[in-house]
Amino acid sequence: NFTISLIALSTIKGIGRKKIQTLINEMDNPFQSGYLSYVEKGIEINIFSRMTPISIFLEAREKAYEIMDICDKNHISIASSGESVFPDSLKFEGGPNLIYYQGDLNLLSKLNRVAVVGTRVPTETGRQFSYRMGQSLGKEKITVISGLATGCDTGGHLGCLDSHGKTVAFLPSNLTDIMPRSNVNLARKIIDEEGCLVSEFSPKDIN
Repeated sequence: NFTISLIALSTIKGIGRKKIQTLINEMDNPFQSGYLSYVEKGIEINIFSRMTPISIFLEAREKAYEIMDICDKNHISIASSGESVFPDSLKFEGGPNLIYYQGDLNLLSKLNRVAVVGTRVPTETGRQFSYRMGQSLGKEKITVISGLATGCDTGGHLGCLDSHGKTVAFLPSNLTDIMPRSNVNLARKIIDEEGCLVSEFSPKDIN
C-alpha cells in the first residue's frame, strides 16, 4: 500500500522527502500504486540508477515491514500524506509525507493551536515567560506546539500540562529513543495527558 511504499522508499540511501514527493507527483495513481511501480517510475525519471541492483529495492521493502512491526510492538502509529488522518496543517510545500506518532494526532487539525519555541539556554526570565505562555494557552484550551528541546520548549510544554491543556511535541529523534534524554519523562507525561508526540524518524533511524 501507499504507506508501505513511502516507508520503503525512505530507507533507501539518498532518498529524502523531496525525491519521494517528486515520485508521488509523477505517479498517475499515487495512492493506489504498489511499491514496485514507484521503483519503476523512479528509474524512468532518473531518481534511481538503472544499474541499482533489484536487491536494494527488495531489502528496502523488507525494512519497511520490519519498521511497521517495531511500531506495532511499541504502540507507534504511522500516517502518510495519502491518509485522511494526516493533518492538513502538515500538507505544505516541502512538508513531510510520512510521520510516526503516539497520542492524539487530531490536535494538529484543531484551529486553536500556537507554537511556543525558543532558545535551549534561556535566561530565567525567558524560562518563566515560556512556562507562563504555555500555561495561559493551556487554560484557554489552545493546543501548544513545541519541540521537546530543553529550555523554552520544555517551559511551553510544562506550562500547558500544568494547566491541564493539550500539547504536541515534534521530536528531533525517533519515538523509541527519545531525545533529549532529560525530557523522556516529559514525553511520557504528554502522552498520559492525551497530547501527541510526532517524528519523521522511523524506529530504525539512528539518532
